Formats: sequence, C-alpha cells, structure tokens
Amino acid sequence: MTPRRDERGDGLIDVMVGVLIFGILAAAIVATLTTLDRVTASVSGSSQASALATRLLSDAQAGGCGQATGGTSPANAQATLARCTWGANKVSSLADVVATDGSAAPSLCTDTDYATQAPADATGTGACYRIAHRTYTASLRFAWGWAVPPSGQSASTWSACQITQGEVYNSPTELLRTAVIRWPDHRLSATAFHSRTVDETGAVPAALETESAAGGVGGLVVTVNSTIPADVGLVVPGLPAPIVEQTAPSAGGECVTFPFLPPAAAGYEVWVGNTSNLYTSPAVAAGTWSSVSGAPA
Repeated sequence: MTPRRDERGDGLIDVMVGVLIFGILAAAIVATLTTLDRVTASVSGSSQASALATRLLSDAQAGGCGQATGGTSPANAQATLARCTWGANKVSSLADVVATDGSAAPSLCTDTDYATQAPADATGTGACYRIAHRTYTASLRFAWGWAVPPSGQSASTWSACQITQGEVYNSPTELLRTAVIRWPDHRLSATAFHSRTVDETGAVPAALETESAAGGVGGLVVTVNSTIPADVGLVVPGLPAPIVEQTAPSAGGECVTFPFLPPAAAGYEVWVGNTSNLYTSPAVAAGTWSSVSGAPA
C-alpha cells in the first residue's frame, strides 16, 4: 500500500522556504540600498568638496593669501588679514589655516564651531563651511618651492630642509597652494571622515622677485623635530599676526622656510607648536640663509 502524502506538512515547508527566501532577498535589497546610499552621499560630498577647494584656492590667489613675508608692511599685513578670512567662523591668517589637534588627527568643525568666531591668531582651527546639509572643514596650506634646485643639487633628492646656516640664499621660484576639505562620515563611525585635496602651483609675486634680485634679503629655515604635523609661527615685529606654516613631516621630521626676510642682526623669533614655545634664530643677513631647530613643547 502506497503511503499517503501529508499535503499539510508539505504546504508548511513550502511556506517556510518562501519566508526564508523572502528574508534573504529583503536583506540583500536593504544592504544594496544602504551601499548605494553611502556611495551616493560620498559622491555628492566629494563633488561639493572639490568645488569648495577650487573656490578657496581661487580666492587665495586673488587675495594674495600666503604671500606675506618678514618684509610685509604692517598696513599690508592688516589688509591681507581682512582679505584672507575663511569660513563662517572667520579664521584669519597671514598664511596657513590648518585643522589639527596636534596629534595629526584633523579637528572637524562642529555646529558650535560653525557659529562661533575663531579667536585671533588661532592655530589648529579649520575654516567651517556649510553646503546643503553638510558641514565641511577647510584647511589651506601655502609653501614656497623651487622648480629647479640650487646648482649642483639633484632635483630628485634635494629638499629645502638641507639648507644650512650661512648657505648662499637662493630665492624660491614657486608658491604652492593646497586646499584640504574634510567632512564626517557618520554612516561608518562617529570619528570617520572623507577628505578631498586640491593642489595649485603659482609664480612668486613679481615684487618679491624684484626685491630678491636686488640682493637685500635673506631667509630662515626652521627644522622641526616631530613626526606629526606642527604649526610654526614667524614673529615679525609690527605685524598684527605671526606668519604660520605647518610642517608635513616624514619619518625623520620636517622643516618650513621663511624666505624674503630683511636682514636682522638679532635674528627672528619663531614658535613651534604653540605661541609660548619660542626659539630665536641666528642672525639673518642679506644673501644668506639662517637656520634654527625646534620641537613642539
């Protein structure tokens, strides 16, 4: 006698299999939609960040930002600060505006930062911008460069950090501008963020080239003993703010250069890391480089 098929049992199994397949499909759809949402948000944020970076570099070039030197007059420096004010939090600087907390980690703008004016001579404070529903943190870096290294030096290995005390002064030939835009990625974690960098290379201002050609200026190299980025401020008597540059260290530390300096028999004061950690350079003479070493406090 052939056993009877339990149709009720078979139907229950069919239902369970159907529910399982539906659950797998639903989970796959949710995962796909979540991934698409993240990709769409990342692409949208990157596009907005690129546009912001390009605009800031254009504004920096038009405003002469990053071009202040030890020979800049107080009146011109004050005018530069007025032009080179960035973000809703109004970060003013004669040179770099860099978002960092001193541990190489970026310090992203919060809603409070966005609505609060940055203090005078702020260091480690990024410029805050809001586009659509995102808050972006902008950093701007300016660095003097040499398209061709000094005579006898290899273009592949030479660095301004190799300049030593008393070496013959050679003027930079380029002004390098970099905008770094960061914004949080809360979908990944509370501390995750995206980043977009845009670089631009420009010529040295004609007035500085003329001054250098006349032979009346020198330069200062500040070597920083730190494996993480460090702010370095050149203190020039009479200027309303220091000229701040940030290192971009390799494993062995890094340096910043301050060219186009009027001679100073007593040298120049610089601070490393914070405004109270002061160092004084040897004398700066026309036609030569001076150098000083320091470390963040």
